[in-house]
Amino acid sequence: MIVKPFRLILWVEENIRPELMNNLPELDSYTPFLHQTFVSGLINFRELLFEQMVLSKKDAAHGVRQLVNISNTIHSYLYRSKPAWKTTVSKTKIKSFYICLLCCLEKVLEEVKKISPPIHMEVPITHYSLPKVKMDLKIKFIEFSNHLDQAGLENNLMHLLKRAIQVMINKKEITPANVAYCTRLMNETNLLNELDINLMFVLLTKNGFNIPEFYLYYVTHLKQKLDDIGGLHEQLEMLILEKDKLNGIPDNENLRMFKGASPIKEQLYAYLDEKQKHTVQILELRRLALEDDPLVKSAKRLKVNLPVAQLALFIRLQLEKGFFEKENIGGLFNFFAEHFYTSKTKFISGDSLRKKSTEVEFTTAQKLKSQLIAMLNWLNENHNLSNYK
Repeated sequence: MIVKPFRLILWVEENIRPELMNNLPELDSYTPFLHQTFVSGLINFRELLFEQMVLSKKDAAHGVRQLVNISNTIHSYLYRSKPAWKTTVSKTKIKSFYICLLCCLEKVLEEVKKISPPIHMEVPITHYSLPKVKMDLKIKFIEFSNHLDQAGLENNLMHLLKRAIQVMINKKEITPANVAYCTRLMNETNLLNELDINLMFVLLTKNGFNIPEFYLYYVTHLKQKLDDIGGLHEQLEMLILEKDKLNGIPDNENLRMFKGASPIKEQLYAYLDEKQKHTVQILELRRLALEDDPLVKSAKRLKVNLPVAQLALFIRLQLEKGFFEKENIGGLFNFFAEHFYTSKTKFISGDSLRKKSTEVEFTTAQKLKSQLIAMLNWLNENHNLSNYK
């Protein structure tokens, strides 16, 4: 009996299901015939597949997926058809027969790996081979996880990284490309003795770690860094330096965690570019506001003899003590940013000013306290309040 290549899956479903094998009157004599028929069909499939690899990579990839489906179908007969095995006295022989067929399929898939690695890398691993692959990955993950714990990586980034690798390992379908990616990322991380955010940022970007969570982590981390910088000019400089750092990371177009998503370097560069344009626009608007009415320049923007951090705390102090209403707090800090400047910061960032008002260093509070005491002393001296309680 000759089985045509495209009918091999149908032949498997119609001829060697467990319930059919259980009812064979002469199993020992009929099994060799079934084996020979399957192998004959598989040889025809193999020849057609290798021909397609020359003519059409797309058709060849589809053919390899069919082989994987055939393997998974036979594998399901081994482990998912338990009711069928309860009534048979020849289950060991039938299972051995199935394992023999699975081994034949694995040999053809190994040939595909040698002849066309790109196709092999993107086709799911068979259920027959998957347990060993997952076991190897999980052993490597334990080593990787322990290294992250000991190296002291920032907590949020560490959990994000562990979670992403775990999700990939636990996927229902894993391709050799997924295995190679996870292995590469874990190995490169394990080679680093100390892990800080900057080192991991370079490593993850270089390796195409393009999950949405990493993009959001980077954006949040960048915003915190920007908020720590009081002046818009200084923020603009930092954005330019970040883009330059990103440009220095090597490109590998084919190396991505998720093939369907844009490269992470491209995503981050686009964000930095938009952020830079936005900052430039704010600076330009502030300049235009001054140029439109230079006569009232001093009235519109006043210089204060306090650093940005102390100014921020002074505003917060007035807010907390009821001098300002706690309504539209963001607008209040933006007002101070637009209408005041310091000797070192000509254009203050409203977001940075607001952040610095709540994240206060001890030295900043100490210096502002000295300023407030000096104000009280002035009142005492000039308005006869020294003995007034």
